[in-house]
Amino acid sequence: MRETFGKACTALRNWLLAPFEKEFPFFVLLLVICSLFDITQFLQNHNYLYTIYVVALFYLLAYGISLIVCLFPKGIIRNILKIAVIVPLVIQFIIELYCKTTLSTKFSKDFAGAILGTNKNEALEFLQSFVGPVSIIYTLGPILILLFLYAIFHRIKFRLTRALSHLALIFAIISLFLFIKNPSVWCDTIIERVAWYFKIQSPPDLHEYLTHPNLTIEKSAAPQTLTIIFGESFARSHSSLYNYEKETNPKIEQFLQSGNLFVFSDITSVATLTVPSFKNMMSTYKTEYGESPQWYTYTSILEVMHLAGYYETWISNQSKTGFHDNMIGKYADLCDTCAFVGNKFVGTARCNLDGEVSKLAKNIVKHHDKEFYVFHLMGSHPGFFQRYPKSFGHFKAQDYADKPENQRQTLAEYDNSVLYNDSVVSEIIKLFKERDAIVVYLSDHGMDIFNSRPDYAAHGQMENPISRKYGTEIPFMIYTSPLYKEKHPEMVERIKANQNRKFRTDDLIYTIMDIAGCDFEDGSVKKYSLLRMGE
Repeated sequence: MRETFGKACTALRNWLLAPFEKEFPFFVLLLVICSLFDITQFLQNHNYLYTIYVVALFYLLAYGISLIVCLFPKGIIRNILKIAVIVPLVIQFIIELYCKTTLSTKFSKDFAGAILGTNKNEALEFLQSFVGPVSIIYTLGPILILLFLYAIFHRIKFRLTRALSHLALIFAIISLFLFIKNPSVWCDTIIERVAWYFKIQSPPDLHEYLTHPNLTIEKSAAPQTLTIIFGESFARSHSSLYNYEKETNPKIEQFLQSGNLFVFSDITSVATLTVPSFKNMMSTYKTEYGESPQWYTYTSILEVMHLAGYYETWISNQSKTGFHDNMIGKYADLCDTCAFVGNKFVGTARCNLDGEVSKLAKNIVKHHDKEFYVFHLMGSHPGFFQRYPKSFGHFKAQDYADKPENQRQTLAEYDNSVLYNDSVVSEIIKLFKERDAIVVYLSDHGMDIFNSRPDYAAHGQMENPISRKYGTEIPFMIYTSPLYKEKHPEMVERIKANQNRKFRTDDLIYTIMDIAGCDFEDGSVKKYSLLRMGE
């Protein structure tokens, strides 16, 4: 009996020491990949006490995972398990390093949601706009070095001595007690961030979350046709309507000169990415509300417009679904008619131009008693050169001789995409010029086009004040048809009076409701509408 107990104790001890004596290279690789990025961040913040807890937890995690791996005999099963553990951590490490070194931002749940919410084409376009030799070296370099060192350690069968293994085991036990004392440090682990992808839910059917709000409706105030055009990645600083040096909006400017277009000077988006921007723009939800309750439980523009008696049509050049089901497509499903250019879903290799949206709209736009249209364009989404036909390659690299050489081609391509967007938006507006119609145009977010860094042209970085400024400053304009101006002079005067009002697009629903002549029972439209301040 005593001999059996002794053997059991020896076997247990050998197993507890196995990560240091049998799988030490794997243990070290796991520990470094898990902890290197985070510990560096905490040390930069000079939060040394919390860093101790984090170091201890990462050590405990690496030890625990290695311990589980050592339960299996050497061979193919153990190797498969090691790969299954390392690969997702390496991918996440690369993503976070990429965010830090190339995007100069911190990985977040919104970023994870954007990855899952996009489609293959958009993901590839996004990467193409950032990936270069420098970013590859910064991102893949550390991983390749770690894997090279692991291979060497594994080949020479580097192990800890029995004495050092006992010290390492003691530290693992101490780490366990430190984690029990402060379990909140788990939230700062890379393993928890990998788990975000699995915790992010696919957007539900929004029909199941209608709120059935009670509205007050003034029918005489409502236009026959109300349209929203959502642009994409349009930086206000590159619009000639806002005094940009290049003439990027010549056709829309004609509406301005005729007195039918009103340009707003101080409008910002709530985010620098499409998904979080739409979560805020399409309903009464605001980012500061958090996730309890979820964004899809709030009253949407589409539900309100349906209750106000509008026939709703959604026409889009963006994908309806993504890797994790596109939440914007769920809003589109609430409409009476929903059309996507080329039936563009996940996995297609097509790159449709926005001009196809206006062509499609000509066959869809019909005369109902009351009509509400939503257009969703690709606009100036990266990569910029794919957003316009060759005939719109008006701007050339040599037109930017006063800019650094590395910026000239990108600036030309971006401005050409804005110029083409100007043409498309003009064509859409013309569809409604003979009606009692009002058209609202805005972009989901802006862009940082070499504003914060001489080598950076992409989505704004929320952690960088300069980049955030340009990444959230957007063009916002309202077109009123001649017939609308004749029938609704009071609203036109309110539009004029509020052109310089500071406004954030998470209150867009209240402005649309104001134009449609409806309000919630609590009168919140009168409080939050862009068009009420000048009264």
